[in-house]
Amino acid sequence: MPSTGMNTSPSKHTSCLLLSAILLLGGCSGDEGASAIAAVNGSNLQRLTNLYSAYQFDHYGPGPANETEFKAWIKKNMGPSRLELMHIDPNNIDGVFISERDHKPFKIRYGVSGGHGSGNAVVFEQDGVDGKKQVGANGGIVMDVDDAQYQEMWSGKWHPPADPNAAPALPGAGSQRTGKSQ
Repeated sequence: MPSTGMNTSPSKHTSCLLLSAILLLGGCSGDEGASAIAAVNGSNLQRLTNLYSAYQFDHYGPGPANETEFKAWIKKNMGPSRLELMHIDPNNIDGVFISERDHKPFKIRYGVSGGHGSGNAVVFEQDGVDGKKQVGANGGIVMDVDDAQYQEMWSGKWHPPADPNAAPALPGAGSQRTGKSQ
């Protein structure tokens, strides 16, 4: 899904992340809660990025050490009703680890710490589409990036810009909160 080019500040990303984590971990009821969860989980990249962020929230910062630990935590802690609210088949957790755009498993940076104001890139498409790869960062950020920026993000050297209007992007693309439709 291409991004909308909308930029938001890190504090808004953190608020979105905290709201998502509270809804996902604390449960919710009613159509409004279900709509809020669905709104921030429109693609597998968004879902997996939000699950990673929820894991960090649940563990007070550190991300999962590896895929086995991450999937076990999802199955144990998310429960079928929460997964269904995120549009994840509880009987097919593996499906959320595949990009709908390039149909390949996501690359994931395990062990990345998160917290208030952090925006580390954690979930990566392998090939992307039309020369653009999508990357999910904790804090609810999804970005379309070129190969050079992708490598910088994968290496862990990238950090969100202080100026939200200076978000790294290809011409016509930018960062967005995962809650926006694409």
